[in-house]
Amino acid sequence: MEQEIINNLWNFLPEITLAFAIIILSFLPLLLKKSSKLILSFFLLFLVLTLVFALLQIYIPQQFLFNGTFVIDRFASYGKILIIITTIIISVFLIINNKLQINGPPLLLIPSIALGSMLAVAASNLIALFISFELINISLYLLIYSKRKISIKYLITGLAVSGLMLYGITILYGLSGSMDYNIISKFLSENKYNYSTLIISVLLISSGLAYKILIFPFNIIYPSIAEKSESAATSVISIPAVIAGFSVITRFFLTIFNDTGSFSSSETAYRLIFTTKWDLFLAVLSAASIIIGNFVILWQTNLKRITAFTIISSCGYLLMGLISASPEGTAYLLAGLVIYSINSLGLIFCVELIESKFKITDIRSIKGIGLHSKILFIPFTIFIISSVGIVLTSGFIMKLLLFSSVISTPYYWLMIFGVLSQLVSMYFFFKLIVTLFQRKISGESIAVRLETGNKIILLLLTIPSILLGLYFSPLLDFARYCSMIFGMIFGI
Repeated sequence: MEQEIINNLWNFLPEITLAFAIIILSFLPLLLKKSSKLILSFFLLFLVLTLVFALLQIYIPQQFLFNGTFVIDRFASYGKILIIITTIIISVFLIINNKLQINGPPLLLIPSIALGSMLAVAASNLIALFISFELINISLYLLIYSKRKISIKYLITGLAVSGLMLYGITILYGLSGSMDYNIISKFLSENKYNYSTLIISVLLISSGLAYKILIFPFNIIYPSIAEKSESAATSVISIPAVIAGFSVITRFFLTIFNDTGSFSSSETAYRLIFTTKWDLFLAVLSAASIIIGNFVILWQTNLKRITAFTIISSCGYLLMGLISASPEGTAYLLAGLVIYSINSLGLIFCVELIESKFKITDIRSIKGIGLHSKILFIPFTIFIISSVGIVLTSGFIMKLLLFSSVISTPYYWLMIFGVLSQLVSMYFFFKLIVTLFQRKISGESIAVRLETGNKIILLLLTIPSILLGLYFSPLLDFARYCSMIFGMIFGI
């Protein structure tokens, strides 16, 4: 038994490293009061060590841990790696711009959110999932606490959604007699049950999952948070937490609705149970998020809100990969998460720099400012056109693959909604880009200096955003390698 516990803990090295980081960083400022650079160096060192351990897990044999409460597989490792990479990028950006203070809450809250996200992607038990999500939620509440009014709204919304999710978990437990995904799957495959009860439980649980991946209408408060909060809150809510959310919702639906009673096998399709029409429910949410995210920006003037609605629409597109209910769709979703992370981080960072350098967040005041800092606004333009899905960008490849994943399903109409909505956002952002680089007839010249660190971060995000639009195969091959969820049965 002791040896088994030791082996299980060995497989949790990334999470244990982050937990130690949180503990050490909680008292390190008391010992090194005047060494802020040293403390921040320790902070980044722990994050890098966590990334190294997460990368090594790609080659660990797939297995269930702690009686099936958690699972170690390539799918979970992919999510962990992406979560910790985005956390490192966010942390470096905040340090460069003096937004991460050694005595401030973000120094502890950012690794706490990463820890909760990494636990969530490996959870294969409903209680473990709920606790992991609550670790993320509590950290996010504290992160935006300085903006009292919006933090209270987010707290109330989050508590309501958590309550609905917990109620759905209790109903599903009462129906199946287990919290374990695979045991629930076995029960649904081999027994008769009340379909109405299952539908209610799935809808309630889905509300919590949809809230985490910024799907309309469950997380419509996100644009207000993005507008009024600091870049730290906006970044961690929309990147690491969303990566965790998509990993969780994919594992949840594909695992519990896996038909364990099937004896046929194939690696080209899942054998799933569709008695509850969960795919239709997700298709409606996807369409709603795409339409709202692309159309509402027409009436927005705040750059932060525009970025938030663009991110919401991107999440709607990503959901198509799960709706397709196929291994290829899952691979497209995983690859799309990388592109989503790059473009979203780029947009958030650029908007933050525009606000800090130019003191501008209203698009009615941006005429010609692109001419004063091309090194900032050219990457900003690239992230915009990639998020919209212009040809020869990574965003175009992502949307093309996601559209192809649903074209052979009953939900091909999602592609129609997606293309038409995308044309609307293209029109809006074309006008925005023209305004950015339109020369003013008169006006004073604005001298803006961008720090070397910011230039490097923007360059590191811009290069893959372009290259992945030209050469996408390595990322897609790696996503395919990591898309097989441990414990699932495939069928034709």
